[in-house]
Amino acid sequence: MQLCLSRKAVCISRPTAGRVQPTPARFVVVRSSGHPSLKDIEEVEKKVQQAIKDADDTCKEQDTAHCAAAWDNVEELSAAAADKKVAYKNDPVSSDPLEQFCDDNPDADECRWDDAAVAAAAAAAAERFQPYFAEAGYDSWAVSLRSQGGSDRQQGVKVAGTLDSHAADLAEVVQQLGSSPVMVPHSFGGLIAQNSSSSSSSSSRLAAGSFPRLAGAAFLASVPPTGNSDLVIRWLKRDLVLSWKITWAFVGKSFASSVEDAKYAFFSDDLPQEDAVRYQQQLAACSPIRLLDLRDMQKQVPLPAPPADCPPVFVLGGEDDKVLDVQAYRELAHYYGTQPVVLPKMAHDVMLDTRWETAADALRGWLDSTY
Repeated sequence: MQLCLSRKAVCISRPTAGRVQPTPARFVVVRSSGHPSLKDIEEVEKKVQQAIKDADDTCKEQDTAHCAAAWDNVEELSAAAADKKVAYKNDPVSSDPLEQFCDDNPDADECRWDDAAVAAAAAAAAERFQPYFAEAGYDSWAVSLRSQGGSDRQQGVKVAGTLDSHAADLAEVVQQLGSSPVMVPHSFGGLIAQNSSSSSSSSSRLAAGSFPRLAGAAFLASVPPTGNSDLVIRWLKRDLVLSWKITWAFVGKSFASSVEDAKYAFFSDDLPQEDAVRYQQQLAACSPIRLLDLRDMQKQVPLPAPPADCPPVFVLGGEDDKVLDVQAYRELAHYYGTQPVVLPKMAHDVMLDTRWETAADALRGWLDSTY
């Protein structure tokens, strides 16, 4: 089975022999896979270490766009390194007894043909989930939606797409995986995933009910099927100052110029400052093209009920989330007939926050018990 993990969509699965075919330039799919030798692992780990050094130098000397691109490279290399380790460990050829002996005795005569000592992988903070699940035996696919992340920027547009067009793009990715994945979206990516599985997608490219079958869905700090209007009203009534700060962070993009604003909106107060600075630099360099037109989105919500044969669903959120709230998680869980997992001392960005591993553990526990 496969698992999709990422801010706007990442996919992770038990190792398979299949490969994702090249996808259209409007979105980018990055897969970590392969059956490497020890030398392959050593080489990619050296590349990770060099990429981290280069990224640090770039962020000190150049603008945020170059900084973000440098850390994107670190993330991709780190995910590849983690996956190569898992593939090596699980490959019957790589796990030959002689290979294992040479791991422990690299200077032995029998092992002079391969003198490589494998160093620990250095995973970029933004890719914590991929190395974590790779260690658990999952391949991973990270999807950048159109005009976001590593995807090509559309020219002459202010909005990347609609709920339907993004869902259609994800459908193309899923169709190429060769088996049914568990999709794990985050934030507004969750609403796109919900729309993907609803019974009335109106996109001309994605007819109703035509989205490829999923093995399941795990929503991380995801927007509920009613959108965010009710949520905004709740925050206004509950805490006017907090509501203003969050609105300004998004509408005014204050997170792009202020580390403190980015940390306030997305992370816990005790997130190490060096991590907060790095994450803010990546946020500041994000695409100027908005993911969705909220007014257009409001025309489609609330979404219709999910199909009767809906696969298993997992809902997780943070108790200290300032973008969403516990009521939103409960609404989403009720929509799918389940109960939410609400983690204490957890902010909106559950995959990068101080206690990210608590979220990863909860998700893995659900996967292990469900599949």
